[in-house]
Amino acid sequence: MQTPYVIFGAGAVGSAIGGYLARAGHEVVLVARETHVAAVREHGALRVTTYEEAFSVPLKAWTTLPERLPGEAVLCITVQSPDVGAAVRAVGPHARRRAVVTWQNGVRAEDTAAARCPRLYGGIVRFTATLLDPGEVRLRRPGHLIVGRHPSGVDAAAERIVADLNAAGFTAAVSPDIRTEKALKLLVNLVSGPAVLVRRTGRCPELALVQSRLLDEAEAVYAAAGIRAEPLSGLGQTLEEMQARFRSGGGAPDGRPVYNSTWQNLHHRRPRLENAFYHGEIIALGERNGIPTPLNRRVLEELEEVRERGLGPEPYSPAQFRERFDGLVDFAEAPDLEAPAPPPTLEI
Repeated sequence: MQTPYVIFGAGAVGSAIGGYLARAGHEVVLVARETHVAAVREHGALRVTTYEEAFSVPLKAWTTLPERLPGEAVLCITVQSPDVGAAVRAVGPHARRRAVVTWQNGVRAEDTAAARCPRLYGGIVRFTATLLDPGEVRLRRPGHLIVGRHPSGVDAAAERIVADLNAAGFTAAVSPDIRTEKALKLLVNLVSGPAVLVRRTGRCPELALVQSRLLDEAEAVYAAAGIRAEPLSGLGQTLEEMQARFRSGGGAPDGRPVYNSTWQNLHHRRPRLENAFYHGEIIALGERNGIPTPLNRRVLEELEEVRERGLGPEPYSPAQFRERFDGLVDFAEAPDLEAPAPPPTLEI
């Protein structure tokens, strides 16, 4: 019998995971926003669209967690980082009796959930998913997923979840040290923030330089704090590989409608962003270890200003973007774009 999955907080990422698992034959329950649930129920299915295919898959959708969950269902919490505490309280006693996977960006989710979730697994998503229209999730392709027992270790439950995800079409792996993997993913999230501030049709050396300098700050902070950031699962780029990408000028957008969570939060005029859980983490670690992080501070300030003013995603031209960071970044050091362009997108 296949393992059932309950996806609590099924936005873009949760719906993508649930959609593929449902197509693979698993019983899936989505717990999501009212508009999304209404659309799924109206059409009798969730719509999943990728660059290669589109399919509709029937599954159950609720606005609140049902009192009774199927059998030995794995409970996946896919709310955004600021909402983990409330989500864990909402799932209540269900979290004490079953495996729980926290699929958040940042590095705080597992510590927040641990007291209420004895069988806790950290999850890392290395693909971009977008939910602009209720009832439909878009992604480039079913990308990489990483699962590991919190705070570390590998067990049969983690291996079973990963096997289910691989069979559903993802590339999934178990990590023996999920905290190290989370630290690496945080670096990817750092470079996703400034990309949402600028409109571009091609490679943007100004953006690539800012992204590289953000990673420089984070690397110094990690070194001072003794934090490792490595792809122990075998999935994901190393810091050195990410830096090589941005020092050569970065990639160009692919022009298709798949956007990261910060882009979507600005588009939907949501009242808060996740980015305080990315840049804010580096800023706090820098303060504790005497490492200055002025560029991470500026990026976070810029994102919050865009949100407060309701400007939406990509409000600045490359020239305007450059003006926002003059004085913190020497743009004379921007790449000259002579190097071959890397792939157009960095999956986050």
